Amino acid sequence: MTISSTAPSTGTITIPPSVITAAAGKTIDFTSPTVQSALTTLCASLTTNPMVTTSSATNQLTSNLNTLFAGTYKGIWSGTPTSSGTWTVTIDSNGNVTGSTAGSSSTSISGSMLTQLTTGSKYKFVGTAGSSSWAGTLDVSTKVFSGTWTDSGSSGTFTTN
Repeated sequence: MTISSTAPSTGTITIPPSVITAAAGKTIDFTSPTVQSALTTLCASLTTNPMVTTSSATNQLTSNLNTLFAGTYKGIWSGTPTSSGTWTVTIDSNGNVTGSTAGSSSTSISGSMLTQLTTGSKYKFVGTAGSSSWAGTLDVSTKVFSGTWTDSGSSGTFTTN
């Protein structure tokens, strides 16, 4: 059994979004006898089916996550003292974030994906919008992109609408 939709002979791991959604919030007990038995079998097979390098696995996972989130997202932002508006960002297949804000303040947005699983199906992103810094998460299950932003003397929130 495998969770990858790519044949093992290709050397790549492709985890379909449906598998990621199905696994959200699930846990595994590595101390259970069933899991221990499966790990023993796996380790015994490694001499004939060696594992890929850590670097290769990390690069493939990063690529899969970036591709999973690629797309355009739109939402609203608000903050103090009295500012609000809309925003649009595009995440490319390399995890780069670009976009713009409109409303009481209009500026360009840039950032990148940290490729770090936070809780369940949420992934972290950070970046800037003009002189503001922002940090947020994108939830794989709901496709909600939300977070906070700060600037000298101002702060607020953003979310998809």
